[in-house]
Amino acid sequence: MSRPLRVVGAGSWLLAVVLTSGCDRPSNTYAPPPPAEVEVAAPVEREVLDAPVFTAITDVFEKVELRARVKGFLEKVHYTPDEVVEPGQVLFTIDPRTFQAQVASATAAVASAEAAFELARVNLDKVRQLEERSAATDLEVREREAAYNATQAELDASKARLDAAKLDLEFTTVTAPIRGRISRNLVDPGALVGAPDPTLLASIYNDDQIYAYFTANERELLEFRRRHPERRNGDRPEMPVFLALADEQGFPHEGRFDSGEPVVDPATGTVRLRAVFDNPTGLLAGGLFGRVKVPLAKVSALLVPEVAVGTDQGGRFVLVVNDKNVVERRGVKVGPVEEDGTIRVLEGVGPGDRIVVNGVLRARPGATVKPVASTTAASPEAKKAAEAVPTATP
Repeated sequence: MSRPLRVVGAGSWLLAVVLTSGCDRPSNTYAPPPPAEVEVAAPVEREVLDAPVFTAITDVFEKVELRARVKGFLEKVHYTPDEVVEPGQVLFTIDPRTFQAQVASATAAVASAEAAFELARVNLDKVRQLEERSAATDLEVREREAAYNATQAELDASKARLDAAKLDLEFTTVTAPIRGRISRNLVDPGALVGAPDPTLLASIYNDDQIYAYFTANERELLEFRRRHPERRNGDRPEMPVFLALADEQGFPHEGRFDSGEPVVDPATGTVRLRAVFDNPTGLLAGGLFGRVKVPLAKVSALLVPEVAVGTDQGGRFVLVVNDKNVVERRGVKVGPVEEDGTIRVLEGVGPGDRIVVNGVLRARPGATVKPVASTTAASPEAKKAAEAVPTATP
């Protein structure tokens, strides 16, 4: 009877050991994660170039359409498409034989008219001499004068027809009126041209310089005129303008402001402006779309990295870390983006604010974060374009 009691006692002892060991282990407690680390930077206040950007389309400096001014068969094309032609260079020849015959006929008509005129002059002199001796009546004199005047008019008309015939003969040789690059010939030799309307033969494009046309709205026009009153008084100092093509970064082409329409179009509320650019390499061509930047003045601006500005249903905003390291959403009003990747902030933040510039996804409004000063948010030096314009006055 005593043996079972010993077994039970041993089991109780083992259970007590297990329970006692379990009570000595530490209990699991929740430890909050450390605050997310984000990079912050203060807005940078510096002088920037106030230069609005416009969408532009380019056009050649000069363009001439070559048309057949006389009716005839195209005899020969004297050029290679896309070559540069010089003024006076022969480009097309229209069969001249018909016009040569017309010149010969008109020349003969002039000779006949000159002979008739000379005869009328002799007859008039003769009848005037007879009148002095009372051998001719006044009526005879007036008849001779009328014949003289008629033959003189016919002579003048014959000479005019000869000039016209020579001009038509000259038009059978089509020459280049300007220097430029010529298009392909639109008519082949043997085709009838000049009927019923002047036939377009080719076009010449002078692309030594290129125009860029763009439009500005009323507000931009008024701002421009207030900043440059000297242009309204007749003084037109050279104003730099910069152009960027569709595949270019920045604005590598420098030109100058050329002209603008004197009135605003009331239907669109815009005015058309034009800038001109030299084209020494021939890269620019007519019909290209691009962007034109017009420097107005240097102004002081508050800048933050563009990546720090977000957009939601409430508009544009930045995340600001306050003095308690808590993230706040701050609505802002922004201006244009600068070439160095910063954006102007017009309202919403000040120079001393700490803006989240890296780690925006880890920063939520109301959350506590660990701010670290950013080493990549510094702004570079102003671009050389800003050096070409004066500082804006208040």
